[in-house]
Parts: sequence; C-alpha cells; structure tokens
Amino acid sequence: MDESVNEVVDLLNVKSKDVRLLSIWGMGGIGKTTLAKVVYDNLSTNFDRCSFISDIREASQGSGLLNVQRRLVFDIIGDVEFKLSSIDHAKNVIKNRFCKKKVLIFLDDVDHENQLMALAANKDWFGSGSRIVVTTRDRSILCRFEDQFERCLIYEVKELNNLTALQLFSKHAFRSNSPPNTFLSLSETIIAKTGGLPLAMEVIGSFLCGKKNKAVWQDTLKKMEYSQHKDVKDKLMLSYEALDYHQQQIFLDIACFLAGQDKSYPYYMWDDCGFFPNEGIDVLVLRSLVKIEGNNLLWMHDQLKDLGRSIVYDENCKDPRKGYRMWLNSKGPHIAQQKKGTDTAAFYMGINRLSEALF
Repeated sequence: MDESVNEVVDLLNVKSKDVRLLSIWGMGGIGKTTLAKVVYDNLSTNFDRCSFISDIREASQGSGLLNVQRRLVFDIIGDVEFKLSSIDHAKNVIKNRFCKKKVLIFLDDVDHENQLMALAANKDWFGSGSRIVVTTRDRSILCRFEDQFERCLIYEVKELNNLTALQLFSKHAFRSNSPPNTFLSLSETIIAKTGGLPLAMEVIGSFLCGKKNKAVWQDTLKKMEYSQHKDVKDKLMLSYEALDYHQQQIFLDIACFLAGQDKSYPYYMWDDCGFFPNEGIDVLVLRSLVKIEGNNLLWMHDQLKDLGRSIVYDENCKDPRKGYRMWLNSKGPHIAQQKKGTDTAAFYMGINRLSEALF
C-alpha cells in the first residue's frame, strides 16, 4: 500500500498550481477504494476544502445523482440550508462557488460519464491547485474529459505480490502477519488461487478465521474450483452485468477456454457469430476484464476466469450436456472423447490450442 500511495501522491503533486483529474483504475475488488482513502487522508490538509463521496454508482441510481451533488456542495461550501432544485442548478452552483477554492474531491466507484459531468466536468469549476480523483472499473469514462483538465492521469492498481498477499490473508485468517507453519502450505495455495485479489483474500481469510480443522480448509479449496464465495462473485458480477449481450459472450469464451490464446484466432469465430469482436475486446480491456499481453495473447485474472466459469456452471449445473460451453476438467472429458457434442446448437470446447477445439 505504501508504494501505491506514494505513486498516486506523486501523480497528484499537490504543489503544482494546475487542476488535475486522476483516475484510480482497476478490476473490482483490487483495492481501489482502500488506496483512495489512504491517499485522501494523507493529502486532505493541503486543501481549503475536501470531500470523499463513496459508492457513486449505487448512490446515483434513479434520481440519486442530485443527492450526490447536494453532499458535494455541503462538504465544500458547508451551508446546510443551501437548496438545489435540479441537477443543472447544482452544476451551476458547483462551478460558481467552487472556482475560488483549492479543493480535493474523491469520487468513488464512478461508472458513467454523466456522473462526472454533474460533479466535475471542467477545470474551470475549481480553484488553482485543485485535485479531482475518481475510482472506476471503466477506463473509457475519462476519455471525454482529457481536454477539460490541464492534466488527466490514470493510475492502474495491480494485484498484490505473493509476500504482501500472504500478509493480508494472514491478518484476516490468523490475526497475524504470517500463518502458522502447519497452515503455511494451505495458505499459499489459497493465495495462488485468488490471484493476488485483495477482496478474495479478505473474504476467504475471514471465512477461515478460527477454523483449525485442515479438512475444512481443503474442502474450501475444492469448492473454489467450482464456485466463488458469494461476496467475491457479487462484487465482480457488477462488471459482467454492465456488458451488453455480445460482450458477455466474448467474456465467457475467454474465461472458459481462450485465456492465454492469441487474440487473432477467435476473432473469426466471434465475427461469424455477430459478436463485434473489435468493439467487444476494446470494452473488456477498458473495463479491466481482459488484458492483451505480449505476443498478442489474451490474459484474464484467475478470479474473473472463475467468475465466467461459475456463470456457465450455474446456467447448466443440472445437465452440462445442454451447455453452450465446456472445458476439459474432471467433469467434462467423456463428452468430448465420445464426440457427442452437447444438446445445444452452439458448442464450444476449450483445450490447449484453439485449433484443436470442437465446434
């Protein structure tokens, strides 16, 4: 956390007089909000007024965006009697009353550009040296604002390394910085399975806290092969549900059997299916669901692969022969070996090379 905090603080550079917009970007559960809170606490004394508004995505649903604006105006102006009649009225108040103040504003979990348009659309709304920080899963949200601020920056939050991940997991599972020797191997296996995702380690660690029976730990690991913990899945599902149907199909294909493959190969399949692969992959990358690694390879975080497979498994758990997708594991090979296919018209089977797949 210290290293990430220092990197974000350097990007914000509070001594500079320009007005900056910074996006803390990454997949769900990666620790964006935690990082933002630490940075906010470290820098708040450098500004005239400050505001940290959590859960913008949820708070803005329905007619809630006006209430978010009211919260921001109250934090910066401090006038509880100030009446805001509409979103446009609130925008005028923000740009007319904030423009003389050096403000620090953190907007957590922004998922649509209209939220920024209502809260921080332009550098002219804020006084010299102001900083606007946004946490988001969708990198594309800031594209519209690149010309509206003197500096528009992006900080990508990365997965934890093995040592830091072990410390985080241990704090939740054992209330210490390291696990006892008798649980070290099991802890390391769980960490490898979570892929360095802080949310997953916190949830699984808290679940296992106080459980001394190794059989319970081993069953938890086995269960992780087929399904995610509900709290982890719910958090990641927000990103999946924000995709349209075609993007969801591309996501599920990659999660089930295309991660690690050259992205050029499945484009022909997706194009024939009418999934618009160029646009779809671009959206998945911008929303931190997929990365394009060296040599043009598709890469997906283990927890996101688990999410995709869990979605497919839940849809077809009663009879896997009716599924649209199947990958080789302990439950699937017999169907492939018998070359029966599935009962559904569209059948995918992922194996080591896409050229060996059956359709």
